[in-house]
Amino acid sequence: LSPVCLGSLRRAASINAEYMGIEDIVVSKEYRGYGLGRRIIEKLKEVGAAEKCYKIILDCGDHNVPFYGKLGFHRKEIMMAIYQSKL
Repeated sequence: LSPVCLGSLRRAASINAEYMGIEDIVVSKEYRGYGLGRRIIEKLKEVGAAEKCYKIILDCGDHNVPFYGKLGFHRKEIMMAIYQSKL
């Protein structure tokens, strides 16, 4: 069996408050268009609100910006990364 959809939420802390980061939102191709990704994001937003996180962040490709924009997210600055295998 393969998962139909999945997502994860990680909790982190800054100097003054806690926030959450959404990661790895995936919906299998044959199940896209049924609102599953939206339902995952809405549930993760509810968890963030219940945990009193001051913000929820995520990284996405340019092609996913319209999707996340419809769910209340907006562009903020630029994300950069370095991976341990490249150090």
